[in-house]
Amino acid sequence: MEKALLAEPLADIAADAREKGNPTRGAIIFHSPGTGCAKCHSTIDETGFGPNLSVWKRKVDNEHLVRSVLKPSAHIEPEYQNIRVLTADGRTFVGLERERTNRNLVLQTGPGEAATVNIGIDDIEVEKKGEVSVMPSGQVNALRQRQEFLDLVSYLIAIRDGGQKTAAKLQPSEDDLKLKIPEYESEIDHEGMISDWNNDSLKRGRVIYQGLCVNCHGTIDKPGSLPTSLRFASGQFKFGNDPHSMYQTLTHGGGLMVPQTWMVPQQKYDVIHYIREHFLRDENPAQYAAITDKYLASLPRGDSRGPEPTEIKPWITMDYGPMLATTIEFGNGGRNIAQKAIAIRLDEGPGGVVRGSRWMVFEHDTLRMAAAWSGKFLDWNGIQFNGRHGVHLRANGDVHATNSTGPGWANTATRSFEDTQRVEGRDQRKYGPLPAAWGKFRGLHRYKDKVILSYTVGNTPILEHPDSLETRDVETFVRTLNIGPRDSSLDMSVMELPSTATLEIEAGVATIQYEDHTLLVGAPGFERASQFSLQDNRLVLTFKKGSNPLKGSVWFTNSTVDQDGMADITTQLADLETDLDVYTHGGPAQYTTSIEVPAKKWFESEAWLVDELVRPEGNPWGARTRITGMDFYPDGKSLAACTWDGDVWKVEGIDTLGKPDGSLRWHRIATGLYQPLGILIDNERLLVTCRDQIVSLGDDNGDGEMDDYRCLNSDHQVTEHFHEFAMGLQRDAEGNLYYAKSARHALKAVVPHHGTLLRVAADGSRTDIIATGFRAANGVCLNEDGSFIVTDQEGHWNPKNRINWVRPGGFYGNMYGYHDVTDSSDEAMQQPLCWITNSFDRSPAELLWANTESWGPLNGQLLNLSYGYGRIYVVPHEHLSTSTGERQPQGGMCQLPIPDLPTGMIRGRFSPTDGQLYLGGMFSWAGSRQEEGGLFRVSYKGNPVSMPTQLKAAEETIDITFSEAVNPESVGDTDRYKIKTWDLKRTKNYGSKHYNERTLEVVSAKLLPDMKTVRLTIPEVAPTWGMEITCRLQDPNGKEFRRVIHNTIHQLGEN
Repeated sequence: MEKALLAEPLADIAADAREKGNPTRGAIIFHSPGTGCAKCHSTIDETGFGPNLSVWKRKVDNEHLVRSVLKPSAHIEPEYQNIRVLTADGRTFVGLERERTNRNLVLQTGPGEAATVNIGIDDIEVEKKGEVSVMPSGQVNALRQRQEFLDLVSYLIAIRDGGQKTAAKLQPSEDDLKLKIPEYESEIDHEGMISDWNNDSLKRGRVIYQGLCVNCHGTIDKPGSLPTSLRFASGQFKFGNDPHSMYQTLTHGGGLMVPQTWMVPQQKYDVIHYIREHFLRDENPAQYAAITDKYLASLPRGDSRGPEPTEIKPWITMDYGPMLATTIEFGNGGRNIAQKAIAIRLDEGPGGVVRGSRWMVFEHDTLRMAAAWSGKFLDWNGIQFNGRHGVHLRANGDVHATNSTGPGWANTATRSFEDTQRVEGRDQRKYGPLPAAWGKFRGLHRYKDKVILSYTVGNTPILEHPDSLETRDVETFVRTLNIGPRDSSLDMSVMELPSTATLEIEAGVATIQYEDHTLLVGAPGFERASQFSLQDNRLVLTFKKGSNPLKGSVWFTNSTVDQDGMADITTQLADLETDLDVYTHGGPAQYTTSIEVPAKKWFESEAWLVDELVRPEGNPWGARTRITGMDFYPDGKSLAACTWDGDVWKVEGIDTLGKPDGSLRWHRIATGLYQPLGILIDNERLLVTCRDQIVSLGDDNGDGEMDDYRCLNSDHQVTEHFHEFAMGLQRDAEGNLYYAKSARHALKAVVPHHGTLLRVAADGSRTDIIATGFRAANGVCLNEDGSFIVTDQEGHWNPKNRINWVRPGGFYGNMYGYHDVTDSSDEAMQQPLCWITNSFDRSPAELLWANTESWGPLNGQLLNLSYGYGRIYVVPHEHLSTSTGERQPQGGMCQLPIPDLPTGMIRGRFSPTDGQLYLGGMFSWAGSRQEEGGLFRVSYKGNPVSMPTQLKAAEETIDITFSEAVNPESVGDTDRYKIKTWDLKRTKNYGSKHYNERTLEVVSAKLLPDMKTVRLTIPEVAPTWGMEITCRLQDPNGKEFRRVIHNTIHQLGEN
């Protein structure tokens, strides 16, 4: 915005502001928390940090006002030239001189009396006049469009000409501002709540602080992640240190801290009590304000303590941005489940979609507005949030309009809404996207807090902006639409209605009546090109065939309005920007605070070094960082990481790992995605596997944040079942993409994608099923020969976890999957490389090849990651020919000798720059490593690792080849080896116990000529579901090592 305005002549902007600006709207912009103008500039007195803009010593022209906002440092009045002071004890202060005597200098460093600093003249080491205004440049970038700047300047002109009287008249009410303070705040019994502080409130406050505040503000000993956040144990409060001032800071925000809208009064005063007693009383007594009878008597009077405290859970306090992609049901009975919901906040304010009061869901399979509702958001029942299984999210609050499951636009060929062309599930419901010829979701654009949807209906491109109006005593929802040329009429379902509904149209406004309800609907901008009608219990708006593009809005209320209310709606609609293209080229960066964290050595041995890439747990948005994928930027200095909760982060500084001053910078660059579980860097864009689509993220304006959320492919067949994750993302040499789709838990598959390995064409044009019969394949590994490797999890028809070497067309055992296999015998399925018993790895994740010289003797080895135990395994294996001519893999796993990582490891990639292994993980479903997330680098240091790299079973022998030579003196003692075997039974029941468990005798052991291979002679060796080999050997230096291998033998080869 700033760049565009500076390119225009100031005189033209000033003239447009005088002609086209609206000072009433400009007053709201000036006084809103988002711009912050009123924090420094009073319009009623001289108490502001900056000048009172309604009182001028000399009158300035309109161009001066424009210049002062766009170029605040172009001219600085002497009394507002800042001073930079360095004191003898090393502190630096920057502010405006308010008073100077022979003994003291008083600086005002920010708005409000709390920002006044008194400095002794003798303490000043250096003093320098500043040449840059204390008013920061770039403030206009907080505005969304040129018209808002014209409105702001129009307001400045009005109060310059009309003075304080005009300023008072234009002063917006709280209802006009973005931040809506609840009505109960004016009735709070502050005196009573403070007087009642006790040990219980202290305990409650500690829970709140440790759960949230500690991230930014830190502890007594350790700073938080934001350097600008107040250190309570040593710092000075900027906005007041008495309890009521602290309460107001939590309510209204201050500095970088946004208003804590999720908190109710009790929670605010509980955490204030904890901060005072834990941090201030003993550690920072100067900031410990005394609570006297006089102080309590001075507080605002009231008789309420507000609503009951809200639940403090990370999924509730997280700022997801203005949207959240997920699955949501409206009502009961399954009639209206938005499987690919994009829930969009419609009202303005801080805190993201969760903190809103009005929402609309666009379901992008069916291109429908599934619902518009207000009040409360969601019930948070789901595996991603409160961890519950077997449930899905439902909307709370008051639902005002719905479109049940089905197309939101009629088929242009038939003019019918009948849902006949999507995939029909085995439950007779329809799933997946509409055929492209009917309609296609193209993606969305992000512009500040706006979400602009992009899709086609037939051949017609459409942009849509869900919105709402601030109307009194009625909820008013808006869908602003830009509709391209139409080669046929387009029919849009506005909302469903009872069969008794009647429709009357007068002056372009439709009145809908049924039972005791009356609501209004309009379509300004479309009057001449559209028509309302009632069709089959739905209100339909038909856009006529035509070559001219259309721009306008469709609005509806939840009740009738009087004449004044209608006038208000008309005025607000006239002010809406209907040219949505202006929002499709990138907007101001929303997450400008980069979080700097240290790189930390987590573990080191003679052979291995593990560095932790510390996550930004203390971030201003309360964003959870459960890592589910990563990939490397070409610069070798940064990587992109996606998280389970919908974010993508850029992590810079990975080239500093291992250095004494190594540090990382995390920048949040995308939000609101649906359960990301894989990511790839694609030239200048990012590809992310989400449950609803593969999304291609792009940065339209080069500010580092993603504005263009382009849908590469949304063939995903999504049901509301909690278990059907879309796992991993890999790419072959032709650019085709691969991911695995989980099946339902303990239930038969409903759609063809359930329990499959999927291939998506490079251009996203189609999806093919590669193999079937999986339960929950956690990621994909590509092999050079065109085959794949995926793990699978113990469950129904899976007696234990398994590693599958997958070939196209194969069936891998889950009878509950979607396939035509009816033979449940073991012989009817492809056998795994190995079965993995729970004690060895309770939940295997993605495999990958260590094709890197940086890993020395393990170069070329297959690795497996463990979600269940946070481990890394090597996977020694062999391939044997079967009687059918196929090649059957068999082998096992052996844990790398590093401690279990603190969270479940699910994704790994080797850096093309340093050649080391980077691991990402999280905890969400069942697992033993329950730290919320983690990102690590595992580096090989160049010493012996003594890991098994080959495993061969033959008649009476097993050969184990190690990565380095073995000390011959340690090989021959058969007491150094323990071998046991067991069988499993594959049934429809969950898992299997061990059957026929027994010990096998090792009668001899010898070292083969390569000095790396130990041959064990075991007369009773035979094919077995499970085997454990334990060996104690020595490396050439005589150092003892112990290795445990769990493996499977399908057949015996030849020596």
